[in-house]
Amino acid sequence: MPFISHLQAGSTGVGYFCKLLYQDREKAVVLSETKIYRLDFNNSKVDVYPTANGYIMSGVYSKPYFVIHYNDELVFLDEKDFSTVKRIPFKNTGGIRCYLNDRKGKIYAGTNKGIFVTDTNGTILQQFNKETGLPDECIYAMAFDKEGHIWCSTNKGIFKMADGKVLQHLMKQDGLQENEFNTNVVAESADGELYFGGVNGFNSFFPSSIGDSKDSVRLLMTGVMVNNEKAIADTGDWNISSIRLPYNRNALSFDFTAMGNHNPDQYIYQYRMDGVDNQWLQNDNMQTVRYSLAPGKYTFKVYASRSFDKNAIPLKSIRIIIQPPFWKSWWFMTLLAIGFIAFLTYGINQRNKRKYARRLQQLENERQIKLERSVFPKTCTIAWGHMPMPYFIILNYLKRESRTKTK
Repeated sequence: MPFISHLQAGSTGVGYFCKLLYQDREKAVVLSETKIYRLDFNNSKVDVYPTANGYIMSGVYSKPYFVIHYNDELVFLDEKDFSTVKRIPFKNTGGIRCYLNDRKGKIYAGTNKGIFVTDTNGTILQQFNKETGLPDECIYAMAFDKEGHIWCSTNKGIFKMADGKVLQHLMKQDGLQENEFNTNVVAESADGELYFGGVNGFNSFFPSSIGDSKDSVRLLMTGVMVNNEKAIADTGDWNISSIRLPYNRNALSFDFTAMGNHNPDQYIYQYRMDGVDNQWLQNDNMQTVRYSLAPGKYTFKVYASRSFDKNAIPLKSIRIIIQPPFWKSWWFMTLLAIGFIAFLTYGINQRNKRKYARRLQQLENERQIKLERSVFPKTCTIAWGHMPMPYFIILNYLKRESRTKTK
């Protein structure tokens, strides 16, 4: 087929990423990074159109638009000439690798930050990531099965999801070519068989034939350390249910493994420390979990299964009490409060005593003055003119003293 270029300049070769956007008996539309190719089967020709000068990995047809993601925007292209009709901000994706359309008109965008669900106007309705239970956020390819479940290939195998909940998770140990897959490499045959391609070949399977096998999982604590020492010297780590520690022995680490129908590294481990964590956290590759705890009461919980469960009931729990230093203990704080109140009471009492003593002294002085005033008129009845000089001097002196004390 001859190429008819609608580009200003440049080659018409395909890029690294390629995606079939639409196909019927008359035509097909293929996106390859910065270009769109429309194949006309009736006239045996290929028209080449520009899209955006950027790193575009995928697109989707949502009538009447072709939708791509470029420069943190959803770009809506006209279905006839692929000109830009509108742009809508669509940030924090890390790049969109694949798309899906459902029967209700919703668009599922598989990104490097999980799965975004939007309407045809680009409004984000939902987002699924590790916090909501995805085993991995790098979504390479997606496909619906006959029952409406979404199958997604990632850097950590393939998982099945419905209503935002992961129902099943397959990894290399289950027979996959490898845990890592490739962008947009997915196809469905007429009889419903799904094909996913990865870095070491491809896998095909009928989704209905992969049942959810029942698995009774036990969780075993293989290491409980405090300040890099065994938590309880004479007790097996798997038997520890509670720990009481002083404030200066608060660096804890935990190792654990799952026992069930699968190998330990096939399970998804999740843990939380009540009093520190508000939700379940994933533990990749059975890494050691570490905490440095302040004085208080905690409960360390662990869970393992083939898929993440944000409402999981823990398989193992350990109660932890970190005792505060004596100067922060309740009895020390109580004694300190009692001592302060006693000291304050003593100070107030002494102040009142001094104030009361001064008042008594003042009243005694006033009584003495009144007494002197009442005595002299009765004992000294001699007329001033007939009083000997010594008595007159003494009487004046006593009067001056009386006035001084009164002041």
